[in-house]
Amino acid sequence: MLYSICKSVYPEVSPKAEKISTYADAAKAAKSPASTVLVVEDDAGIRSLLVALTHRLGFDCDAVRDGDGALQSLDGNGEPAVILLDLLMPGIDGFELMRRLDGSRPHLLERIIVVTAAGDGALNGHDELKRVWCVRRKPLDIVELGEQMKRCARKALSS
Repeated sequence: MLYSICKSVYPEVSPKAEKISTYADAAKAAKSPASTVLVVEDDAGIRSLLVALTHRLGFDCDAVRDGDGALQSLDGNGEPAVILLDLLMPGIDGFELMRRLDGSRPHLLERIIVVTAAGDGALNGHDELKRVWCVRRKPLDIVELGEQMKRCARKALSS
């Protein structure tokens, strides 16, 4: 099913997407926040794809459409293991969300995986990007994104 969802959003996704393994380790067993991913994406189709991937990997998921929703989620649901963050959104965008987190919860910057279609020019001069887990460009390689999510979550669990 994940492959068909990915194929409809990103036609160039290969069948290797079906080989994504489930994230099933101590985080789930301990009901740790390290088993949760916060998806912050304004595009409904991409948000659905990221939620499907997140569930496929065995994470719990909270999905919001902008930075304001992300702040509300962080205040109400605690700190996730991973934050999948789009940068270019209406309202509080990804850059502003990172600035706010840097001021109040700087350790969360290293749990952010940026997913963006923004060009290099839009990314220049944003020091927060140097401290995020990684930056992934759209269209996304969902296999690589899944691996990065698992690595990031393991790091969050160990800290």
